[in-house]
This record gives sequence, C-alpha cells and structure tokens, in this order.
Amino acid sequence: MGGPSKPSWSGPGDRPSVPSPSGGSGPSTPAGGGPGRPGPSGPATAPTTGGPYIPRLRGPTTLTELQIKWDHAVLPKPKAGPEQTIAISRRALPLEEALVIIRGNDPRPLLVMRECARCTGTEDALLTRMVDNERTFLMSRWFHCVKLPPAVIEPEHPFHNLFPGEKPPHLFVSQADGSLRHDLVGGHSQRELWAAMGESLASAYRDDPDRALAKLSKMLDRFDELDERILDLQRRIDLAMESQGQAVKDAAKLKGELSALRAKRDELHEEVARVSKLAQVQPGPGAKKAG
Repeated sequence: MGGPSKPSWSGPGDRPSVPSPSGGSGPSTPAGGGPGRPGPSGPATAPTTGGPYIPRLRGPTTLTELQIKWDHAVLPKPKAGPEQTIAISRRALPLEEALVIIRGNDPRPLLVMRECARCTGTEDALLTRMVDNERTFLMSRWFHCVKLPPAVIEPEHPFHNLFPGEKPPHLFVSQADGSLRHDLVGGHSQRELWAAMGESLASAYRDDPDRALAKLSKMLDRFDELDERILDLQRRIDLAMESQGQAVKDAAKLKGELSALRAKRDELHEEVARVSKLAQVQPGPGAKKAG
C-alpha cells in the first residue's frame, strides 16, 4: 500500500451501549464488547425514550473470534553454570533493549498496554466503554498485543522506558521497531484508537485491512446464523429422542443435517483464517517472518 490510510469503518461509531461490571480479559468482559455487542455491519437500535443502547447478541462461535490474544513479556533469564547463583539487577532497560524483548520474533506491529491498579486483569484501558468494540477486537489479530503489569510505571522496572514520564499513556501502538508510535490515554475515543491502529496497519501490511475487516464482519454474521440453526436442530433432536415411533426415525435425519451444518461452520473457520492472513511490507527488525 502507499501511505497510511484512515479506517473507513462504517460501524456504529460512538453510540452508547449497556455498561456493566468488569470481568476477565476475553470478549466476555462487558466493558469491552463480547456478549451482547452488535456486529460491525449488523443493525442495532436505541430506544427513543433516552434509555440504554440495546445491542444485538452475538453467538458463541463469533465470540471465539472476538478475543485479543495477549502476550505477557518476560525478561530472559541470565545464563549461569549449575553451581552459580545470579542476582538479577532491577533497573530500567534502555528503550531499544526493552522493545527487542517484548517483540521477540513477532514481526507484526505492536499494541502495548500497561495495566493499572483499577483495571488489572481486564482490557478497560484499551476498550471504550458504552460503545461497540468489535472492530478493535478484529483489528487486534494483526498486532502483537503485549500486556505489562501496573508496576511498569515504577522508575526501576525493566520495561519502565516503554511508559516513561509523570503521566504515561495507558497504551501505545507502533511498528515492531517502535517507530510511528501513537500514545493513547485510557480516556481515548474509539475513533482515535481505530485511526492509530489503522495507520500502523497501513504502514506494516501490503494487503488492505479494511477490505479484510469487511469480509470478517460478514463472516461473523454467518457464524451467528449457523449457531442459531445448529442450536435449533439440537433442540429438535433432543425432543425427538424423548419420543417414540416416527419421531425417533426423524432424529436420524436431523443428525445428518446437524453434521452438515457443523461442517459448514468448520469451513467458515478456515475461510476466516485465510482472510486474516495479510502480507506484510517487510518483517520487523530482528524478527523472523511469520509462518
């Protein structure tokens, strides 16, 4: 691609949705999307009475695609002989050295988030409350997502120089070498995050992420449709097996239909994997090309 391009997402933008308590780090965390979140291309309506935004529920298969795969950076252990004891010094590593450690052999752009005391174990610093975050979840598959502990803001923490200053950002996105860095505070807008992620992707990949996102959005809707049909068949089979006579014979036919739907779902998973593979402009420094 040429220069960075702004995302052309046509989703629900900054419409409010239902807030709820923080949970785990997956898409089931209510503050960041997951269950009860609308699809990027799926309609959702807000009541005219000024009540909360009620999004469309997502199926279980779709929720498996709406997860951020976090990496937790670990310092390499010093080499020592069998009878040696090494004291690990606690000091802030130079920025370049810290970047080398957190990126490892992953050539993808970086999305690095530091946890804070109130959002430890969640994605609250990244995800925007009261809005749809599906685009964020989908875009994250093209980033090397790294989560650092709250202590990273301490001056002597080894990764402190990734988040220096008296008022460090909550997260940043950059290329694998740390260039084209965008700092974001916890109160960033959703569109600010999307713009930063989109610019990073446009610089790192030859393929168009927006085109892939549009395809993935439609695939999520297809997953939801398949899940509904599979659930309906499972219920009909259960009822048939509790009956006698012709109903039991019908159950065999229904089981065949159920197997066919599950096969379609497996094929769709493979299609999602193909669409999710974007060709990079070039691997990041010191990184091996992803296989």
